Amino acid sequence: MLSKGQIDYMLKMMYSADVLRKELADGAVWELIVAGNRTCGYLSYLQADDNSVKLSKIYIMREFRGRAIVTVALNRVKDYAALNGWDYVFLTVNRNNRRAIRAYEKNGFVIADSVVVDIGGGFVMDDYIMKCFVNTPQ
Repeated sequence: MLSKGQIDYMLKMMYSADVLRKELADGAVWELIVAGNRTCGYLSYLQADDNSVKLSKIYIMREFRGRAIVTVALNRVKDYAALNGWDYVFLTVNRNNRRAIRAYEKNGFVIADSVVVDIGGGFVMDDYIMKCFVNTPQ
């Protein structure tokens, strides 16, 4: 879906030590996802400005996909939002990532918008914004 150049650029932009420190200072929650005794992924989420939670990052190692691990992880974020009285969880996903979109839809997320964001370096993110309401009617 993305070129190697864009992936390399985004890894530096989103996962540098400085970026991670800033996210943690701003209240982001980072969690490792463990299945059995193996770490198989991670997720990061934080309260957004509009009474919602942004699921910023989620990754499940390929060999662990299809085992409902993503459902457990997404429910964790939805529970966090609901327990804090926030209205919904949202995320962005590449419009061409059909497998992820299906997984999110199976877990109650709906496509709410479509955005193209210039991330610098000559690259854009061509994404859907997906939402899952946890405390208000849709």
